[in-house]
Amino acid sequence: ARAVPGARSRMRRFIEAHERLATSVLATANAEIYLDGCKDLRRAELFLSQPQHRHSPLILLVRNPIDWVGSNRAKGKTMPASDLVDSWQRYIRTAEDVSRAYQAPLLSLTYERLCLEPEAQMRRICEHLGVGYDEAMLAPRAAGQHHILGNQMRSTFDGTITAPTDQSHLVPDEDQRMIRSRCTDYLKQFDYV
Repeated sequence: ARAVPGARSRMRRFIEAHERLATSVLATANAEIYLDGCKDLRRAELFLSQPQHRHSPLILLVRNPIDWVGSNRAKGKTMPASDLVDSWQRYIRTAEDVSRAYQAPLLSLTYERLCLEPEAQMRRICEHLGVGYDEAMLAPRAAGQHHILGNQMRSTFDGTITAPTDQSHLVPDEDQRMIRSRCTDYLKQFDYV
């Protein structure tokens, strides 16, 4: 940032804009927490690099790598499964590195468990964030105070959260074996085996 003229001031304006957005969203929703659901760890790192946000808690939401590769296939991505697995692993390592670098507590949870056990996982999230659990968090349309956004939760119009769609059928057996072999430690870490 120092080598590019004006980069520091642009970065500061970028962070300030995100802080204003979060403040506005919290006020509008009358909420206590703002979860940035973007998958860009650079943005999280920029946020954590600010002294007032250092040590802010992070949440790493992980999806089974076989289903994740299948989901990418369903979206028309044709890159080799080995490259997708590299990307999946790199994302997890980067999140862990950012957590260590900024001494930010990291909660890892799986997408599948969040969908199948929403209350238990929301309780874990609330504990991690230091806020009390409220049943309204799972019924955002009823209470209007908490919002879970994004299609990955597969929230229905009545507010219920349905189980994730199994995408493993889109991944050839040979690729599934490769994924299991290359991701053994992470599969154990996240209780996928």
